[in-house]
Amino acid sequence: MSILANFSNILNNGQHKYKHFVKYPASKLILDILTLLFQENLIRGFYIKKIKTEDFAIILLKYGFNKKTSFIPTVASYITNKTIYKHQNGLGLLVLSTSKGIMTNYTSSKLKLGGILLMKIS
Repeated sequence: MSILANFSNILNNGQHKYKHFVKYPASKLILDILTLLFQENLIRGFYIKKIKTEDFAIILLKYGFNKKTSFIPTVASYITNKTIYKHQNGLGLLVLSTSKGIMTNYTSSKLKLGGILLMKIS
């Protein structure tokens, strides 16, 4: 199973069980995505905790009124600047890996960058 599929599965399962936090092994990609999710106000926060010899990201989940965020991993496909669209009429979010780093579809369209689609968030 891919790292992103497993990561999004952990987040979705944690939200469906109404957990306050979940943990996931930390890596640079995961920390970049968590930073982006925090900036977009989709999680309350995160921190790194060393458990035995491995670093884990402790992710503090956030809930809205009768709404849970769903994190959907995608098959890594390249999206050009001209084909980036607003996900769900501007209510959703796409996470892209571009030459300038991990960013949302809004940021990448402002910078006129394409990239590899990593995750859809609705």
